[in-house]
Order: sequence, then C-alpha cells, then structure tokens
Amino acid sequence: MQENSIDIADFAKKQRFTALVQKMKDGKALNPAEIKWLERYQMAKKKQKEAVAKQVDVKKKRKPDVVVKPEVKEPARALDPKRELRERFCQEYIKDLNATQAAIRAGYSEKTACEQGSRLLANVKVQERISELKQAQQKRIEINADEILTECYRIATSDVAGAFDENGCLKPIHEIPIDIRRAISSIETLEEFVGTGEDRVSIGHTRKIKLWSKDKNIETLLEHLGLLTKKINISGNLNNPFENMTPAERVAAMRAAFAAGKKNK
Repeated sequence: MQENSIDIADFAKKQRFTALVQKMKDGKALNPAEIKWLERYQMAKKKQKEAVAKQVDVKKKRKPDVVVKPEVKEPARALDPKRELRERFCQEYIKDLNATQAAIRAGYSEKTACEQGSRLLANVKVQERISELKQAQQKRIEINADEILTECYRIATSDVAGAFDENGCLKPIHEIPIDIRRAISSIETLEEFVGTGEDRVSIGHTRKIKLWSKDKNIETLLEHLGLLTKKINISGNLNNPFENMTPAERVAAMRAAFAAGKKNK
C-alpha cells in the first residue's frame, strides 16, 4: 500500500508540473505559491538525477571480485648428497682454511680427508663458492685485506719499549701507544708477598706482557709481497696419486686437474 501511495503522489506531482508548464506556455502568470512549488519540484528532480548518476558511477568503479587461485606447491627437489657435502665443506673451510679438517667436519672419511680436501679445492665451483662465502664473511665483520695487513705490520714492527715509562714500569694501558696495544697478546699481573701465614705481607706486583708472534706475521707479509715461496707437502704414492681413491673420486680428480690445466693455458 505504501508503494502505491508513493506512486500516486509522484504521479500527481508530475500532473501538476505539466499543468504549470502548460499554463506558462499559454502566457498565463503563475502565483507565488505555484512558483515556489515549481522550484522545489525541479530541485528535488535534480537531486534525484544526481543520486542515480552517483550510484551508476560507483558500480562502474567497483573492482571485479578477485579469484584467489589455490597455491600449487612445487614438488620438493631431491637433495644431492654430494652437493650437500661440498656445501658443508665450503662452510667449514672458511672457519680455519684447513682443507683436511674441513673435509672431516663436513662428513668425509678421516682416512681420505686429505685427498678429498685437495680434490675439492681444485674444483672450480667449490672455489667460487668459497670466494662468495669469504666475501659475505668480510661484509659481516666489516674488514678487508688492507686492514688485516696493517695489523700484521703492527705486530711485525712492534717495539715493546714503548709500553714502559722512563723508570722501566709498565704504563697504564690507556697510555700505551695504539700500535703497541694492538700487538699485545696478554698482560699477566703477579702479586709478590713476603712471609707466611698471618705474617704474609704484599710487597708489590710484577706484570708480564706478551706480544703476538712476530715470525708468523712477518711470514704473512713476505708471502703477500711475493718474497717467500710457500712449501707444499705432498703425501701419498707419487707414482700413483689415485691409489687411495674410489673410481668415482679418480674420475673427479682427473676432471678437476684437466679443467685446471685448461684454465691456466
């Protein structure tokens, strides 16, 4: 009933609007009440059109429903045991640069760890991976080769005399020059007493200062400058270096040696 009443009222308004328009066309004047009603009617119609246009615009702008496709998981790739061993070797090698120990920690047999370490280091992919890991390691600790060589130089040229004052007493740590401080390995303090038991009395203390090894750092600097040839110890049967290798290891070693020789040409 309410919808019908609204339709009838709207129809009546249209009829009155048509009649007033016709009256103006006939040259007849409208009274103030008719003019006011006509203005309200036109304003209402304008708002109604704007509302309809707005609804249409919203519908156009509405984004279509997004269809979410079910995630298709890729089948897990089968692990390559050899590749896993090589990766573990690379991770272990950068810890101490000891190929034999790295091979053992990675899971290779202790009996063939030395040969395996040498074989792996001859592998081009292993070399590239070790280089990547070293670069990442340097970024993490924010250090480069120049800084390491500077430390080696400080230790190699350190003079312990700078750590003592004119009376021969060890200076407070903050007064020792930085180059000497960085060359110090440890400082040991020993308190001295006289007497025994309750009569024991402290008469002073002795400090022992220890520096890092000069020999090792001088050797590192000489190697870097190309003034020292590093000795390479070769173990095993020189006439048959593949004696303790399995057939697969022999093939891998020969391929690595061939690739290295080809690369050096």
